[in-house]
Amino acid sequence: MIDYIDENGLENIWWIQFREGEKNALGSLFKFYYNDLYAYGMKLTGNEEMVRDSIQDLFVKLWESRSRIKVVNQVKPYLIRAFRNLTIDQSRVAERDPVQRFSISEFSEILNFESEDFESESEFTQEQISKVLTLLNLLPPRVREAIYLRYFTGLSTEELAKVMNVTVQSTRNLVHQGIKSLKEDLLILLILFKYSYLFYS
Repeated sequence: MIDYIDENGLENIWWIQFREGEKNALGSLFKFYYNDLYAYGMKLTGNEEMVRDSIQDLFVKLWESRSRIKVVNQVKPYLIRAFRNLTIDQSRVAERDPVQRFSISEFSEILNFESEDFESESEFTQEQISKVLTLLNLLPPRVREAIYLRYFTGLSTEELAKVMNVTVQSTRNLVHQGIKSLKEDLLILLILFKYSYLFYS
């Protein structure tokens, strides 16, 4: 029985209900986070079939292990980290599959930014966006991933640390490295316009 709503809202209610055996709650979590997981998975592998399978597998595994799953205060980073780990595991399996021929060595190199990531930023010209994309995609893979999760998925620094399995200071260093390497007059303008609230989380 749910008798409270904390600051994380419905996601936490669904999480508790799902752990209590309510399939509809798991379905709500699936629908709520599907787009974020799909976009992130495509960044990591570029393989649509693998991404869709990984999302399905993640929620099947969650249901099967619901009685053993702990209470979490932050559902989003928990799911993204679990999805990230599952995707890495499945890419290792694919690496050994002569049909799929997906190499784990490619995994960290695939995460690239595209113009669609800025499609809602109609106030900016294609030339500006193109310059930002070029600069972003020149960043080291781990820095690109940190920038993507921080500013395009909306994770806080603490949540990002959990997903990437590093310290909070390490995530700050990765993000700072990315920002410092870019032309701030373009990137910061784009980020502050849409994601200014993240700087105060």
